[in-house]
Amino acid sequence: MSKGVGHEEGRHGKGRLWRRGNVWWIQYYAHGQQHRESSHSDKKGVAEKLLMKRLVNAEDGTIPVKTSITYDEMRQRLVTNRQLNDGITAKQSTACLKYLDQFFLGKRVITDEDVDEFKVARKATGVSNATINRSLAALRQMYRLSSKKVKNPPTVKLLPEPPPRKGFLTRDQYLRLLAALPARVRPIFKFGYHTGMRFGELHDLSWSHIDMAEEMIRLEAEDTKSGEGREIPLGYFPELVELIKELRKQSTSDKVFGSGGFRKAWSRACMRVGLGRMLWECKTCHHRIESDKQPQRPGKKMEKPRCECGADCHWKYVGLIFHDLRRTAIRNMIRAGVDESVAMKISGHKTNYIFKRYNIVDTADVKQGMKKLAEFYQAEDAKLEPSGARPN
Repeated sequence: MSKGVGHEEGRHGKGRLWRRGNVWWIQYYAHGQQHRESSHSDKKGVAEKLLMKRLVNAEDGTIPVKTSITYDEMRQRLVTNRQLNDGITAKQSTACLKYLDQFFLGKRVITDEDVDEFKVARKATGVSNATINRSLAALRQMYRLSSKKVKNPPTVKLLPEPPPRKGFLTRDQYLRLLAALPARVRPIFKFGYHTGMRFGELHDLSWSHIDMAEEMIRLEAEDTKSGEGREIPLGYFPELVELIKELRKQSTSDKVFGSGGFRKAWSRACMRVGLGRMLWECKTCHHRIESDKQPQRPGKKMEKPRCECGADCHWKYVGLIFHDLRRTAIRNMIRAGVDESVAMKISGHKTNYIFKRYNIVDTADVKQGMKKLAEFYQAEDAKLEPSGARPN
């Protein structure tokens, strides 16, 4: 190795450099194991700096031990574990592995730097931290399942996530939005509000899922995100039962709800009742620009603002979304006194953590809580009055 590397020989040696084609490679030892790594550069100086860094890491003990298991094998362990213990399909068990596969398939050693590069690359595509964290959580689980084969796994830190969405509908807002929506999309809106079902579940709902005699919706395991079937009684809501009967008379397909064009109808109705608005959003950095103007009708051109990064912007709807109906239903169930475990059965939540993120607390809830606390203190004081123990 060139003397220009500037690292004194220690118990891990000096390492060496060599060129493969136009790219420089480095070799060094750590934990008694030989490591070879590409510098991804045709410049020797870049390779020398990388080698010096690796030799320092080797002395510090921060170079991970080469494992006897590859990412591909860890991945298969995870998929098998999810299918056996969580009872989900192969497709569902690999849903969050797509982007991990693009980075790590074929790798035997994954370093902290590899994990950081994965985070940076995913963030560059504009996805949220929460989405990236689902992949990172899967990577963590892989290493937990393969802990006996991996001595020093990389540190997989999750990215900070924003607090859960606060979107939900009051009863008055529900009635105003219902009146603002076109008649063709009101049925799916009503069912979303009353049952808390996901939009995908309602969109794919077929007549085979409806038990008219029992007045029940029955979802099979393959119909749900959680991979578990569930039943949703409708008999306590005569409005929904009558609506189902009416839809059955009018139906010309296997689908219960004809929800084509729902998104546009939804955003327009939400803006009409003050529950949504439009913003300009940059196509590259996703920065949003406030504007008092609204999108023009088709065929009319409107000058698009340019972001500070120089990219064009496009219209983006922000405000109430259909999934907020799910939060609303869960919130209402808890306030109606439904036991949490029963509410989770109805909503189809598998974990208590996610369920509680949906149970939103607003200012009215806080006031009600403080009122109950004050009433409790008053009751306690009343117990003390006969004995004269209450201070003045």
